[in-house]
Amino acid sequence: MLAAVAEHYRIAADSFLRQRSGAVSRDLAAWLARELTPVTLRELLAAFGLTHPDSVLNLIRRTDRALVGSRFLRDEIEAIRHRLPKTGPDPNGGS
Repeated sequence: MLAAVAEHYRIAADSFLRQRSGAVSRDLAAWLARELTPVTLRELLAAFGLTHPDSVLNLIRRTDRALVGSRFLRDEIEAIRHRLPKTGPDPNGGS
């Protein structure tokens, strides 16, 4: 998940540890991790170099607010989702 976001923005995945407030890539990475995986806020702390679950929640909330009025951001999320490995049953019946 984080690797797909980092690849999309052409940054190192470990840069999420160093980025601070306002980095769209970091906010999107947290939002997608929460949206598409069963991880808890506490489990995301280390990936973002944070110390409190509310800090991760702030990243997610910032993206939620931005999504309301931004077609560009919704397109960014779709582009990142296409980079993610496909999981689950093969719709074509293969394994």
